[in-house]
Amino acid sequence: MNKYFKVLIDPGHGGQNYGAIENNSGLIAIEKDINFAISSIINSLLENDMNILCRLTRYDDYNLSLVERVKESEYHDCMVSIHCNAFYQSNVNGVEIFHNGETKSILLADKIIDSYCKAFKDMKNRGSKENRSLYIVRKAMCPAVIFECGFLTNTKDFRILINPSNQIEMAIAIVKGIKKYFGV
Repeated sequence: MNKYFKVLIDPGHGGQNYGAIENNSGLIAIEKDINFAISSIINSLLENDMNILCRLTRYDDYNLSLVERVKESEYHDCMVSIHCNAFYQSNVNGVEIFHNGETKSILLADKIIDSYCKAFKDMKNRGSKENRSLYIVRKAMCPAVIFECGFLTNTKDFRILINPSNQIEMAIAIVKGIKKYFGV
């Protein structure tokens, strides 16, 4: 039997936990919806992959506690939590990824952000950052990262994030990063 890698994708927020909500020139974006769209596409892309078995922490619009999300990471080879960023200054933009500082998490973070930034050259690469204060990266039972796909509070990033075609390209880039991490 072939070895396959088990990947857990976590669509951040959900249910009554909306995450960031942004109104940009009359267009409203809700973070939980973007996170779920990108995560679902990742799951679809990996559905028939012979090397990777993918699961989502949630398959519908409901909220899981951080404890429940981390519990899902048991028996997985990595966990990627998908988010959109927000900041009170609208000029702040770009993508960033958080890890716990351990070698495998750093490698996973670097592979994902490198792949993503190759696909989205116009988005600022804010880097791969250690942040052990984030519950998911601190407590996950496998290498885990939180990937911030862009800032909903920045007009340029907002337009990229809400575009369904871009969401597909984001998912493809994240999948490429995950595959590079596993060497498949």
